This record gives sequence, C-alpha cells and structure tokens, in this order.
Amino acid sequence: MRHIIDKYSALPFRYGADCCQLAGEVIEHFTGNNPMHSLSYSDETSAMEIIDSYGGLEGAVRHFLGEPYDGHKDGDVCLMDDNRGNDVVAVIYRGRVVARVKGGLMDYPMGRAKMVWCT
Repeated sequence: MRHIIDKYSALPFRYGADCCQLAGEVIEHFTGNNPMHSLSYSDETSAMEIIDSYGGLEGAVRHFLGEPYDGHKDGDVCLMDDNRGNDVVAVIYRGRVVARVKGGLMDYPMGRAKMVWCT
C-alpha cells in the first residue's frame, strides 16, 4: 500500500487522479479488483456530473462498495469532510486517514472518518 501512497503524494492534483482513484487503487491492491474504475473523468465538471448521478459522493461510494461498517483497518475506504464542507473519499493507512485533495495528499486523525467501508 505504501507504493500507492507514495505515487499519489508525488503527483500534482488533477481530476482523474484524485480521491476516488486513490481509493480504487488501494482496494485493488488488497482485493485484485478496482470497483471504482468506472469513475472515469478528467475535469471537475465531468467528475461532478458522474458523482451527482449517484446523489453525491456518499451515494457513489455506497453504489460501488456497498454499506459501510463499524470497524477500520489499513486499506479500508472512508468518507470525510475536507474542512470546506465537501465530502472526500480517503483511505485508512497506519491508523490515520489519508486523502487526496486539491492541496495534495493529506494525513488526518482517524476521527475524521465519517463512514468506513471494508476492503
């Protein structure tokens, strides 16, 4: 999983290499399958159109990953707030929440996770 975190920390932010793709690659690392692969876009407008078609980011994540659970472990996917009131998909890594946001790859306390999906 570290190689995926390193990859995304070295990339400048862009839609299409954002929070959903980070989560998808982490899931693929653990399961061999990337359920987020159909979230394919290259700009903010197309990203929002796709996400809105699921009723928002939470709806999109539920569509692809099912229902959240009450645990957390490395590699799990979570939903958190980005400090501006926007939901962001993140991953659990070493007991922390790692999110790919416009400011780069950010590390947050585990308490920032609002919902967690088991990988």
